[in-house]
Amino acid sequence: MTDFIINDGTVIAVTPHGDGTGTQTTYEAGEVVDVETLTMPVADAPVPADEPLHADLLANAEAARRAAYDAVIAAGNGVMSMARLRDADRAGSEAFLTALAE
Repeated sequence: MTDFIINDGTVIAVTPHGDGTGTQTTYEAGEVVDVETLTMPVADAPVPADEPLHADLLANAEAARRAAYDAVIAAGNGVMSMARLRDADRAGSEAFLTALAE
């Protein structure tokens, strides 16, 4: 499960790989600016008391991701392939990041 940290337009995604490593990807304005391999487990960053958790923003971004993913899958009329899954994942990721940037 990927964890997201949002701070003034910067989004940091931390994804564990299940083998003791993980990837930290930093996005600014929807563009990847840094990718780093981590040794897991990564300690949870404390959330400052005055920083909201942005639950609504994350819920909207997840809804946009799912809708974009489902649209690509549905366009295949039941035909599934690795290329279609890759395209659906890409569309979902782009929709998620776009929603976060709004």
